[in-house]
Amino acid sequence: MTVRLKYLQSSLIVLALVLPATSFATNGYFSHGTSIAEKGLAGAGNAYSQDAMAASNNPAGMVLQGDRLDVGLALFAPMRSYTVTDDGTGPGAFPLAPGTVESENELFVIPQFGYNWMINGESSIGVSVYGNGGMNTEYAAGAGPGTFGGGTAGVDFSQLFIATTYSRKFSETASWGISGIIAYQQFEATGLSQFGAMGLSSDPNNLTNNGTDSATGFGIRLGVQAEVTSGVTLGFAYQPKIDMSEFDSYAGLFAEQGDFDIPSNYTLGLAWHVSNTSTFVVDVQQINYSDIAAVNSPISPLVTDCFGTPGTGPGCLGANGGAGFGWQDMTVVKLGYQWQSS
Repeated sequence: MTVRLKYLQSSLIVLALVLPATSFATNGYFSHGTSIAEKGLAGAGNAYSQDAMAASNNPAGMVLQGDRLDVGLALFAPMRSYTVTDDGTGPGAFPLAPGTVESENELFVIPQFGYNWMINGESSIGVSVYGNGGMNTEYAAGAGPGTFGGGTAGVDFSQLFIATTYSRKFSETASWGISGIIAYQQFEATGLSQFGAMGLSSDPNNLTNNGTDSATGFGIRLGVQAEVTSGVTLGFAYQPKIDMSEFDSYAGLFAEQGDFDIPSNYTLGLAWHVSNTSTFVVDVQQINYSDIAAVNSPISPLVTDCFGTPGTGPGCLGANGGAGFGWQDMTVVKLGYQWQSS
């Protein structure tokens, strides 16, 4: 049993690498910034809105943009791989072939679109469309059985947000805004069938290789910006947890039968206009991954609460107390400096 658990735990570590939460080369599965202007400032901009994508960070900034249209494309190039140093031989082992395996997918195009229309001098309405992508891994099986003995292994996960925003000034130097958000997610997993065969899933028929499944949800984002002293602006925005429909085709993979909501998050920002041509910005963002069992729950319940009771234990993949990625809440600090040459 000791040997079997040793190699089971090794395979679970690689499983965590294949699944999305550790594949995202960003702030968990949040992008470090949305608009091209924000990305150039390390994602900061809660108190320094620059375009019609402002709603993705702070809806209050939309009324400051005037009538405008913004369209952009971001290239995202995460390079993912894993390395196995033990051949996994032994009684009851889950063998992993030694060596380094690289993901086949390393370049992704992420579009964005924003339009803002001034109702009058004090208020505006706008639409911002943005997403997260590049969360696609593919570890090819080649001539062998694949990473987990189930062929090519990997995931494909993407998110799309459509934010309709109303923003209004309540003084010459302060504004507030609210966005209604339509959220859409897609997910696919391949090559994990052996975890079902080992009794580690509560629903092995909905564990892997079921094509692309989708989930939808509705949420809001609230924000305020205000110049507190000459040249210094503060911003704050809050987005409650967005309840998404479940990934039914992967109810045997994600905890709580395929539930994968979008966690609550909030950001406090500061913009300091150092001179007429330069601005320093800082954002502090809190992402509450503890809201989401599939992300926050540790992976250890597979060993402690499933292995002895195959497919029926409370810690099995897909169960209410099922294994997750073990992520804690995340605090992200973003710093940027912008200089205008003329």
